[in-house]
Amino acid sequence: MPLRDQWSLTKRQVNKKDTDKSEGSAATEIKDKEPQINAEAEERHQIRTLDAAKTTVELLIAGFIAKHNLTMALADHLVALVNAVCPGSQIAENIRSVRPKTIVVIKDTIRVEKLARVSSLTGESCYSLMIDETMDRSTNKALAVVARVYDSRMKATKDLFVYLVEVKDASAGDIHRDVPKVLSNKVPFSNVIRLGADNASVMTDKHRGVQTLLKKGAPHILVTGCVCTSLHLYASAACLKLPPTVEDLARDVSTTSETV
Repeated sequence: MPLRDQWSLTKRQVNKKDTDKSEGSAATEIKDKEPQINAEAEERHQIRTLDAAKTTVELLIAGFIAKHNLTMALADHLVALVNAVCPGSQIAENIRSVRPKTIVVIKDTIRVEKLARVSSLTGESCYSLMIDETMDRSTNKALAVVARVYDSRMKATKDLFVYLVEVKDASAGDIHRDVPKVLSNKVPFSNVIRLGADNASVMTDKHRGVQTLLKKGAPHILVTGCVCTSLHLYASAACLKLPPTVEDLARDVSTTSETV
Protein backbone atom coordinates (compact mmCIF):
# COMPACT_ATOMS: atom_id res chain seq x y z
CA MET A 1 0.00 0.00 0.00
CA PRO A 2 1.40 3.42 -0.91
CA LEU A 3 2.45 5.72 1.93
CA ARG A 4 -0.20 8.32 1.03
CA ASP A 5 -3.03 5.75 1.24
CA GLN A 6 -1.70 4.46 4.58
CA TRP A 7 -1.69 8.00 5.92
CA SER A 8 -5.29 8.61 4.78
CA LEU A 9 -6.45 5.32 6.33
CA THR A 10 -4.74 6.08 9.61
CA LYS A 11 -6.26 9.58 9.68
CA ARG A 12 -9.76 8.23 9.06
CA GLN A 13 -9.33 5.68 11.85
CA VAL A 14 -8.18 8.35 14.26
CA ASN A 15 -11.10 10.62 13.33
CA LYS A 16 -13.49 7.71 13.71
CA LYS A 17 -12.16 6.98 17.21
CA ASP A 18 -12.51 10.66 18.15
CA THR A 19 -16.05 10.72 16.78
CA ASP A 20 -17.01 7.54 18.64
CA LYS A 21 -15.48 8.95 21.79
CA SER A 22 -17.40 12.24 21.40
CA GLU A 23 -20.66 10.42 20.71
CA GLY A 24 -20.09 8.19 23.69
CA SER A 25 -19.39 11.17 25.92
CA ALA A 26 -22.51 12.95 24.64
CA ALA A 27 -24.64 9.85 25.15
CA THR A 28 -23.27 9.45 28.67
CA GLU A 29 -23.93 13.13 29.42
CA ILE A 30 -27.51 12.89 28.13
CA LYS A 31 -28.09 9.72 30.12
CA ASP A 32 -26.80 11.43 33.26
CA LYS A 33 -29.12 14.41 32.70
CA GLU A 34 -32.14 12.28 31.78
CA PRO A 35 -33.58 12.17 35.35
CA GLN A 36 -33.24 15.94 35.61
CA ILE A 37 -34.90 16.45 32.21
CA ASN A 38 -37.75 14.11 33.17
CA ALA A 39 -38.20 15.92 36.48
CA GLU A 40 -38.36 19.32 34.75
CA ALA A 41 -40.83 18.02 32.18
CA GLU A 42 -43.01 16.57 34.95
CA GLU A 43 -42.85 19.86 36.84
CA ARG A 44 -43.91 21.82 33.74
CA HIS A 45 -46.75 19.36 33.15
CA GLN A 46 -47.95 19.77 36.75
CA ILE A 47 -47.83 23.56 36.42
CA ARG A 48 -49.86 23.45 33.19
CA THR A 49 -52.37 21.09 34.78
CA LEU A 50 -52.67 23.34 37.85
CA ASP A 51 -53.11 26.45 35.70
CA ALA A 52 -55.80 24.70 33.63
CA ALA A 53 -57.66 23.61 36.77
CA LYS A 54 -57.38 27.13 38.20
CA THR A 55 -58.79 28.62 34.99
CA THR A 56 -61.66 26.11 35.06
CA VAL A 57 -62.58 27.12 38.62
CA GLU A 58 -62.50 30.82 37.69
CA LEU A 59 -64.78 30.18 34.70
CA LEU A 60 -67.19 28.16 36.84
CA ILE A 61 -67.39 30.97 39.40
CA ALA A 62 -68.09 33.52 36.65
CA GLY A 63 -70.74 31.28 35.11
CA PHE A 64 -72.39 30.66 38.50
CA ILE A 65 -72.61 34.40 39.23
CA ALA A 66 -73.98 35.18 35.76
CA LYS A 67 -76.55 32.37 35.79
CA HIS A 68 -77.96 33.22 39.23
CA ASN A 69 -77.79 37.01 38.71
CA LEU A 70 -75.50 37.57 41.69
CA THR A 71 -73.33 40.56 42.52
CA MET A 72 -69.75 40.61 41.21
CA ALA A 73 -68.46 41.27 44.73
CA LEU A 74 -69.47 37.71 45.62
CA ALA A 75 -66.64 36.27 43.48
CA ASP A 76 -63.91 36.66 46.11
CA HIS A 77 -66.22 35.34 48.84
CA LEU A 78 -66.79 32.21 46.76
CA VAL A 79 -63.02 31.75 46.55
CA ALA A 80 -62.79 31.93 50.35
CA LEU A 81 -65.60 29.37 50.56
CA VAL A 82 -63.75 27.01 48.20
CA ASN A 83 -60.59 27.34 50.32
CA ALA A 84 -62.57 26.57 53.47
CA VAL A 85 -64.31 23.54 51.94
CA CYS A 86 -61.15 22.16 50.31
CA PRO A 87 -58.28 22.71 52.80
CA GLY A 88 -54.90 21.68 51.47
CA SER A 89 -56.01 21.75 47.85
CA GLN A 90 -53.31 23.15 45.54
CA ILE A 91 -55.96 24.44 43.16
CA ALA A 92 -57.83 26.31 45.90
CA GLU A 93 -54.62 27.69 47.39
CA ASN A 94 -53.53 29.14 44.04
CA ILE A 95 -56.79 31.03 43.49
CA ARG A 96 -56.64 34.57 44.77
CA SER A 97 -58.87 37.49 43.81
CA VAL A 98 -61.07 36.50 40.86
CA ARG A 99 -63.41 39.47 40.81
CA PRO A 100 -61.57 41.32 37.98
CA LYS A 101 -61.45 38.14 35.89
CA THR A 102 -65.12 37.44 36.62
CA ILE A 103 -66.09 40.87 35.32
CA VAL A 104 -64.02 40.38 32.16
CA VAL A 105 -65.40 36.88 31.51
CA ILE A 106 -69.02 37.98 31.96
CA LYS A 107 -68.65 41.15 29.87
CA ASP A 108 -66.43 39.85 27.06
CA THR A 109 -67.47 36.20 26.81
CA ILE A 110 -70.80 35.31 28.41
CA ARG A 111 -72.49 38.59 27.43
CA VAL A 112 -71.34 38.28 23.81
CA GLU A 113 -72.59 34.69 23.58
CA LYS A 114 -75.94 35.54 25.17
CA LEU A 115 -76.41 38.59 22.94
CA ALA A 116 -75.72 36.44 19.89
CA ARG A 117 -78.44 34.04 21.09
CA VAL A 118 -80.87 36.93 21.62
CA SER A 119 -80.04 38.28 18.16
CA SER A 120 -80.67 34.88 16.61
CA LEU A 121 -84.06 34.40 18.29
CA THR A 122 -85.37 37.94 17.72
CA GLY A 123 -84.21 37.85 14.12
CA GLU A 124 -86.17 34.68 13.41
CA SER A 125 -89.56 35.74 14.78
CA CYS A 126 -91.54 38.60 16.28
CA TYR A 127 -91.02 39.45 19.92
CA SER A 128 -92.21 41.69 22.74
CA LEU A 129 -90.03 44.41 24.21
CA MET A 130 -90.11 45.32 27.91
CA ILE A 131 -88.38 48.44 29.19
CA ASP A 132 -88.09 50.04 32.61
CA GLU A 133 -86.00 52.85 34.01
CA THR A 134 -84.00 52.50 37.21
CA MET A 135 -81.44 54.35 39.31
CA ASP A 136 -78.32 53.10 41.12
CA ARG A 137 -76.88 54.27 44.43
CA SER A 138 -74.91 57.03 42.73
CA THR A 139 -78.18 58.39 41.24
CA ASN A 140 -77.14 57.43 37.71
CA LYS A 141 -80.23 56.64 35.65
CA ALA A 142 -80.36 53.58 33.43
CA LEU A 143 -82.81 51.78 31.19
CA ALA A 144 -83.25 48.00 31.35
CA VAL A 145 -84.25 46.32 28.08
CA VAL A 146 -85.73 42.80 28.04
CA ALA A 147 -87.05 40.81 25.07
CA ARG A 148 -89.78 38.18 25.37
CA VAL A 149 -89.54 35.74 22.48
CA TYR A 150 -90.61 32.22 21.63
CA ASP A 151 -87.73 29.74 21.44
CA SER A 152 -88.73 27.13 18.85
CA ARG A 153 -85.80 24.89 19.83
CA MET A 154 -86.80 24.77 23.51
CA LYS A 155 -90.52 25.13 22.64
CA ALA A 156 -90.99 27.75 25.34
CA THR A 157 -91.39 31.50 25.73
CA LYS A 158 -88.35 33.15 27.29
CA ASP A 159 -87.54 36.54 28.77
CA LEU A 160 -84.03 37.46 27.62
CA PHE A 161 -82.04 40.35 29.04
CA VAL A 162 -80.76 42.53 26.20
CA TYR A 163 -78.99 45.53 27.70
CA LEU A 164 -78.75 48.03 30.54
CA VAL A 165 -78.03 51.42 29.02
CA GLU A 166 -77.27 54.61 30.92
CA VAL A 167 -79.62 57.49 30.09
CA LYS A 168 -79.21 61.21 30.80
CA ASP A 169 -82.55 62.24 32.26
CA ALA A 170 -84.92 59.27 31.62
CA SER A 171 -87.28 61.53 29.67
CA ALA A 172 -89.56 60.18 26.96
CA GLY A 173 -87.37 61.64 24.23
CA ASP A 174 -84.21 60.25 25.79
CA ILE A 175 -85.67 56.75 26.12
CA HIS A 176 -87.16 56.85 22.63
CA ARG A 177 -83.78 57.78 21.21
CA ASP A 178 -81.83 55.13 23.14
CA VAL A 179 -84.08 52.08 22.62
CA PRO A 180 -83.57 51.68 18.83
CA LYS A 181 -79.89 52.58 19.30
CA VAL A 182 -79.43 49.77 21.83
CA LEU A 183 -81.22 47.24 19.68
CA SER A 184 -79.47 48.33 16.43
CA ASN A 185 -79.08 45.54 13.89
CA LYS A 186 -78.31 42.78 16.39
CA VAL A 187 -81.83 42.80 17.83
CA PRO A 188 -84.04 44.08 15.00
CA PHE A 189 -86.55 46.67 16.17
CA SER A 190 -88.68 45.93 13.09
CA ASN A 191 -89.76 42.61 14.67
CA VAL A 192 -91.19 44.22 17.81
CA ILE A 193 -94.97 43.69 18.06
CA ARG A 194 -95.61 44.67 21.69
CA LEU A 195 -94.15 47.12 24.19
CA GLY A 196 -94.43 46.48 27.90
CA ALA A 197 -93.71 49.23 30.42
CA ASP A 198 -94.90 50.66 33.71
CA ASN A 199 -97.81 53.09 33.88
CA ALA A 200 -95.72 56.20 34.42
CA SER A 201 -96.63 59.14 32.24
CA VAL A 202 -93.16 59.05 30.68
CA MET A 203 -94.04 55.67 29.19
CA THR A 204 -97.79 55.76 28.56
CA ASP A 205 -98.68 59.41 27.98
CA LYS A 206 -100.83 59.64 24.84
CA HIS A 207 -99.22 62.84 23.62
CA ARG A 208 -95.54 62.83 24.62
CA GLY A 209 -94.92 59.39 26.12
CA VAL A 210 -92.49 56.76 24.89
CA GLN A 211 -95.33 54.72 23.42
CA THR A 212 -96.49 57.66 21.29
CA LEU A 213 -93.00 58.38 19.99
CA LEU A 214 -92.35 54.70 19.16
CA LYS A 215 -95.67 54.34 17.39
CA LYS A 216 -94.75 57.13 15.00
CA GLY A 217 -92.17 54.84 13.46
CA ALA A 218 -93.96 51.54 14.17
CA PRO A 219 -97.74 52.10 14.40
CA HIS A 220 -98.42 48.35 14.65
CA ILE A 221 -96.90 48.07 18.16
CA LEU A 222 -99.34 47.10 20.92
CA VAL A 223 -98.60 48.87 24.20
CA THR A 224 -99.55 47.30 27.53
CA GLY A 225 -98.94 48.80 30.94
CA CYS A 226 -97.88 47.02 34.10
CA VAL A 227 -100.57 44.52 35.12
CA CYS A 228 -99.74 44.79 38.83
CA THR A 229 -100.06 48.57 38.80
CA SER A 230 -103.30 48.34 36.84
CA LEU A 231 -104.80 45.84 39.29
CA HIS A 232 -103.80 48.10 42.18
CA LEU A 233 -105.52 51.06 40.56
CA TYR A 234 -108.64 48.99 39.81
CA ALA A 235 -108.80 47.71 43.40
CA SER A 236 -108.32 51.22 44.79
CA ALA A 237 -111.08 52.60 42.57
CA ALA A 238 -113.40 49.72 43.52
CA CYS A 239 -112.77 50.26 47.25
CA LEU A 240 -113.87 53.88 46.94
CA LYS A 241 -117.35 52.64 45.93
CA LEU A 242 -117.76 50.55 49.09
CA PRO A 243 -119.55 52.03 52.14
CA PRO A 244 -117.27 53.20 55.02
CA THR A 245 -118.62 50.49 57.32
CA VAL A 246 -116.83 47.80 55.33
CA GLU A 247 -113.46 49.48 55.80
CA ASP A 248 -114.22 50.11 59.48
CA LEU A 249 -115.01 46.43 59.95
CA ALA A 250 -111.76 45.38 58.26
CA ARG A 251 -109.77 47.76 60.47
CA ASP A 252 -111.48 46.50 63.64
CA VAL A 253 -110.81 42.89 62.75
CA SER A 254 -107.13 43.69 62.10
CA THR A 255 -106.77 45.64 65.34
CA THR A 256 -108.48 42.88 67.36
CA SER A 257 -106.26 40.20 65.82
CA GLU A 258 -103.10 42.11 66.76
CA THR A 259 -104.13 42.63 70.39
CA VAL A 260 -105.22 39.02 71.05
